[in-house]
Amino acid sequence: MNDILIRNGTVVDGTGAPAFKADVRVRGGVIAEVGPDLEPQGERVFDAAGCHVTPGFIESHTHYDGTMWWQPDLDPLPGYGATTMILGNCGFSPAPLHKYMPAQREMIGIFSFFEDIPEGPFMQNLPWDWNKWSEYRASAERNVRVPLNYAAYVGHIAIRLAAMGVEAWDREATPEEIAKMAELLDDALAAGALGMSDNMHDHDGQDRPVPTLKANDAEFEALFDVMEKYPNCCYQVIVD
Repeated sequence: MNDILIRNGTVVDGTGAPAFKADVRVRGGVIAEVGPDLEPQGERVFDAAGCHVTPGFIESHTHYDGTMWWQPDLDPLPGYGATTMILGNCGFSPAPLHKYMPAQREMIGIFSFFEDIPEGPFMQNLPWDWNKWSEYRASAERNVRVPLNYAAYVGHIAIRLAAMGVEAWDREATPEEIAKMAELLDDALAAGALGMSDNMHDHDGQDRPVPTLKANDAEFEALFDVMEKYPNCCYQVIVD
């Protein structure tokens, strides 16, 4: 079932080279041959005339973090050729999570307001059986089956709410709270988060500046010190 021959397509190979007419043979799920007029060797044959044949697209900015739990087909991403999506953008992610419900609801409210997603499905379809990002990843791996590969950032807003609760909206963090944020970020990066996403721009539905706009230099320095331990991680930030 993994052996196919795609014929008569226009190949865009992802290298930046011009598109070219060619056939593509896939054997055992791996591209084995690219060239003109390849002869079938017992594989399934697909006629791609009039179509482009490309590597899977990476949808680099999504907010399917919650939606993928109740819409596992991820429509419309597969329909336009995406095979990988990136979650946890713009400073908000479903984890880490504060242990008390009022702070948890703040995180749901941020997703709901900024992405125009009703709060109900978040409460009904996500198990919320995590506090740390590593626990969130494990829960997603147990419970979510989707047609795309995915990777995720950990959001600074989520880290701040997890460490400070609802007071994250109102004030700078104490040294103890900053240490907790550093611990939560370290847990996420050690568990495979792409890095930390940040938000220095948005206001919520009550016109409150997002909690990360209350962060001081000491908080940023502590978080950057953690990221420095993981040289392959990224820092993503949206600004006004």
